[in-house]
Amino acid sequence: MNAATNAEYRKLALDSSNDMIDHDADRGLGRYPKAAWHMLQAGITRVRMGQMMFDAQEFVWAAEDWLSASACFYLATDLDRMRATFDRVRKLDQEGKIPPERRDIHAAIKEREEQIKTLYQRLTDFHAEYAHLFGQAQAASHERLKFVRKHVREFPGFAPLHFTIYQQARDLGEAPLAAEHLRWAAEFAPDDPEYVGRYGYQLIAGGRSEQAANLAHDFLAKHPLETSIRVMLAQALASESGGHTPDRNASIEILRGILTDESASANVRLAAVTLSGALRRDMGEEAEAQKLLVLFDQLAPAIIEPANDTRIAALREVFTKPMANGTGSNPKGEHPPLVERLQRVLFPFNEIKSVAA
Repeated sequence: MNAATNAEYRKLALDSSNDMIDHDADRGLGRYPKAAWHMLQAGITRVRMGQMMFDAQEFVWAAEDWLSASACFYLATDLDRMRATFDRVRKLDQEGKIPPERRDIHAAIKEREEQIKTLYQRLTDFHAEYAHLFGQAQAASHERLKFVRKHVREFPGFAPLHFTIYQQARDLGEAPLAAEHLRWAAEFAPDDPEYVGRYGYQLIAGGRSEQAANLAHDFLAKHPLETSIRVMLAQALASESGGHTPDRNASIEILRGILTDESASANVRLAAVTLSGALRRDMGEEAEAQKLLVLFDQLAPAIIEPANDTRIAALREVFTKPMANGTGSNPKGEHPPLVERLQRVLFPFNEIKSVAA
C-alpha cells in the first residue's frame, strides 16, 4: 500500500494541518508562544510523515514532508530542529533521489537554506544586542524584562528567551509571568533537564505533583540516566500536595540508586541525600536520617560554587531542625521550603544558559 493512502499517514496529515490552522488563529490573537507551539507540533508530525514515506522508499514525498516540517520549525523559531530536518532533505538531494524535473522541490530547498541563514542571523543579532545592553550583569531589572518580553513576538518558540523571562520575572516578584514562561521553556525544549526539572518543581509547589511525576516519566523515557530529573520524580512521588497519594517507599528506592551512583554530580547526590533524610524523618526513622546526615557532610565540601555555603546550611537544617510535632515525623509529609532549596542546588542559576549564550 502506498504510504500516502495509509490511514495513519492521512491522520497525521490532518492533525498537522489543524495545528497550522491553530497557529494562524493564535498568532492573529497575539498568543505568540501558543501559536509557535502549534507550529512546532505540526513540524514534529510532518517529520514523522516524512519518515513513513522514506521507509516506503517514496523519497520525493519524504522530501516534501521534511521541507514542510522545516518551514514549520522556521515559524516556531526552532533553529536546531530546522537544521536537522533540512539535513535529511539535503542528503536525499545529494544521493540523487530528487529528480531534476522537480523544480518546485529544488526551489524549496534553496528557500529553506536562506531561511536557516536568516533565522541564525536574527538570533545572532538578538544575542549581540542583549549582550551590548546588559553585558554579564546578573541582577534582574525591569528594563531587561521589558527587553526580552518584546522579542517574544519575533522568537515565540525560542526556549532560552522564555527561560530568561522566567528568571527576570521571578527575581522581580512577578510570579504568574515567571510561571507562564518557565512552562513555555520546558514545552519548547523538552529534552533540557534544567527547564524540565524547574518546571517539575514548579508543578510540585503548585500542588500538581501527579503532573510533575508524569513530566519526569516522559523525560526519563528518553533520558533514563538524567539523575536530576530522578530526584524531581522522587519528590513528586513523595508529595501529598493536591490530594496526591504519596509513595515514599518508591521515592526512597529512586534516591538510593542515585546515592550509589558515583557518576552523578555532587549537586545531585547532595539533593538526593537531603530528600532521603527528609523522608526518613517524616517516617519516624531518625536513625536512618542520621546515617544520611553523615553522608551529607561527606558530600557537602564538593559543592564549591560561590554563595553555596548558605544553600548547604539551609539543606542541612532538614536533618537537624526539630519537627513541628516533636516526634521526628511530619503527618502531612510536606516540606514546601525544601522544594525551593533542592531546586537551587540541582539547578544553580546560570545567566550564560539564557539568551546571552
